[in-house]
Parts: sequence; structure tokens; C-alpha cells
Amino acid sequence: MKWLALGCVAALVGALLLWRSLRAEPQAAAPAAAPAPTAAAPRPTARPAPDLPAHPVVEGPVAAFERDEPDEDAPIPIDSDEFFEQLDEVYSRRLTGVAHDCYEGGLPPKAKLRLLFRWQIKGGEVTIHDVKVHESTLGDAKVEACMVKAVANAHWRDPRMPDWTTRVGEEERVLIRIENLKRFD
Repeated sequence: MKWLALGCVAALVGALLLWRSLRAEPQAAAPAAAPAPTAAAPRPTARPAPDLPAHPVVEGPVAAFERDEPDEDAPIPIDSDEFFEQLDEVYSRRLTGVAHDCYEGGLPPKAKLRLLFRWQIKGGEVTIHDVKVHESTLGDAKVEACMVKAVANAHWRDPRMPDWTTRVGEEERVLIRIENLKRFD
């Protein structure tokens, strides 16, 4: 028991000394001695070629990292991430905005209308075809019919998009939820 107590005291003293040495301000390190110069064979001096300037000419500041900015007018490659982001995110929001004009209030916020349809993009014209109701909890036939008609008649120009059509049997979906229509007010 006596040895255990003595060992604990020694460990405590060692920890205290270690803690104090870490907290003390670091001493200025002595500068390292410079290596002694060695006698090396003289190097031949290189002369620039007569037709090249001795120093390169740099015009203006040089950026550390030069990145090519994407061209906002460049066509979007078919089946690329940007292509599907355009369809799934941008165009779906646009369709929800078109359906917004049909809603005049009074429906529960969680009410929704899910539509199936097909995209057709030709010559930069984006149109919607074969619109049908997949699921509806609106409970208002007039609002539902108006939203279906508004989405079916939606069209716009996007000259960056390539010619493309949704394949038959692979319909696209858009979910129009009443609580999300308020952002289009």
C-alpha cells in the first residue's frame, strides 16, 4: 500500500512538471550553425539564346488559379447532370408556378396534386404532353382541372436545351402541394 501511494505521488509530481514545462514560454532557440562552405567546381554561366529575351515579359497580374468560367450560353449536353437538374429542379418549379394561378385559397396546406406528363424539347421550345392525374388530395375538382390544364398548356423557350422527349412509359412527375404555392405569391 505504501508503494502504491509513493507511485501515485511520483506520477503526480511528474505530471505537474510536464504541465509546467508545456505552459512555460518557449525559449528562443539558438540559431543553427551555418554549414561550412564547400569548395565546388565553378558552374558555367548560361547565356540566353540570342533570339530570346533574357527575362520573360509578363503583362498584368498573374492569377494564382485560373479557372475557366462556364459559358452561360453554351448548349447543355444531353444526359448530363446539368440537363437533369434543369428538368427536375428548374422546370418542375416552373410548372408549380404555372399551377399557382389556379389556387384561390381555402384548401388544407398538405393537400397535393401529383401529375404525370412527358417533356418535349425541340428547337429550344419546351412543351408538356400527355398530362394526367396520378394522385390528388385536393378535394376540389375545379382547382384540380384548372391545374391540369395550366400544366398541359405550359411552354417556354430555353435555347440551351438539346432536342429531347420523355420516352413513352417513362412519364415525368410533378408534385404540386398547396403549402408550396405561397412562394409564388
